[in-house]
Amino acid sequence: NGFLREIALVRLISPAAAEAISALSLAFFIVLAAWLLVRWTPQRYSLKAWLGIGLLWVGLTAVLEFGVLHFLLGTPWQDLLAD
Repeated sequence: NGFLREIALVRLISPAAAEAISALSLAFFIVLAAWLLVRWTPQRYSLKAWLGIGLLWVGLTAVLEFGVLHFLLGTPWQDLLAD
């Protein structure tokens, strides 16, 4: 996703627009993959359960990324929140 953004999109449009399009396309493909994989699960869950799993996943991802970048790599909070 990042490779395609830097090679193709940044040359055609501004870096900020390329980053937005890249983020949206990645989100679309993640949702599509999740939807296709969920169809294969034998257990049927409610929408509330799926939303809870998704929110937990987003929260854990954010904690991991911010934690690694700040506490292990020493990136200041201002830089993390600016992007």
